[in-house]
Order: sequence, then C-alpha cells, then structure tokens
Amino acid sequence: MSSSELFDRLGEHHWYNRYTQTPAFPVEVREHTAQLTNELGADYQREFMQGNIYVLSSSTMFEMGVDVGQLKAVFLRNVPPTPANYTQRAGRAGRRREGTAFAFTYARSTPHDQTHFFRPEDIVQGEVPVPRINLANRKLTQRHINSYLLGEFLRSGESTLTGDQITVGQFFLEPAAVQAPASRFGHGYSHNKLV
Repeated sequence: MSSSELFDRLGEHHWYNRYTQTPAFPVEVREHTAQLTNELGADYQREFMQGNIYVLSSSTMFEMGVDVGQLKAVFLRNVPPTPANYTQRAGRAGRRREGTAFAFTYARSTPHDQTHFFRPEDIVQGEVPVPRINLANRKLTQRHINSYLLGEFLRSGESTLTGDQITVGQFFLEPAAVQAPASRFGHGYSHNKLV
C-alpha cells in the first residue's frame, strides 16, 4: 500500500493523526518514595501539581495525606491487599470533579490479584472494616500508647526539639544523656499523661 493510499484510508483516524501529525513532547517522570528527603519529596509533589512532572511513580507511602490536586489517572501495579487500600489509592484520581478520571489496576499472576481480576467487585465495592486495637495484645497496646505519648510530648513545649525529623542520638543523648529530651519524657511527662 502506498503512502497516499494509507493516508486516504487513515486520514481521519484519530491515532494515526496523533502519531503522524503531533510533534513529540518531553515527558518528565520522577519516583516518589520514603527514601527521599522531606524537601525533595515536597519539591516533586509541587512540580507534579504544577504540571512540570507528568508521571509520578510512588510507593504506598503516598497513599495517605498528600493532596495532588487534579489527578487524572492512577495506575496500580498490583491489586491492593484490601478494599480500604484500593479506595485510598484509586480514589486519588478525580477528587476535583473536573473531567473524567481513571484508575487502572495491573493484575499479576498471583492468587490474590487473579481472584480480584475475575471478581473485581470484591475489591472495588468490598467492605471496609472499622479499625480497632486488640486490647488483649499487651505489646501492641503498649506500642500504641507509647506512640501517642511520644507524639504528644514532641508537639508540646517540653520537648524543645525543632524541625521535621530528629535522630535517635538527638532524642536520647544530646546535649548529654541527663539533659536529653528522652530524660524529660521518661521522668514525669508520660506518667502525668496517663493519670
């Protein structure tokens, strides 16, 4: 088939015109994971929201608490473990109700993914249980209490720590072990909060 015959046949075809008439444009792609510094992660998010980064490949840490604005499509590289995870991830697209949004899920050849490939309603419309803590599990309960108390302490004026992150050394040893924030946390603060 000659090029003129091909053009006559496909001249009105959308994808033919896109590939043959539209000039290529650069696509900026970045990876957003927990290994990034807070500053670089924030830069990637801002650049993505401004349209300077076209594709942002991210780990599940991006699932919570990050508003990425007018997200038009989400591609999941596997079926999330629960309906709650699916809702969090796929629900990132279309939050602003401007146009159509898509969520594409790649189903691997694992039993979990294949089960949901053949029964997608189980993951899309599945039941999301109310979160709960098993109080009979003393270690787990203590971890939650410790996390809560430490969070309260670090937000209080008693911690004297600044910035988004601290090291173990800064919490337990600086400027000296007896003057470190951990000494104030252990001597009275946590006990007072429990009373």
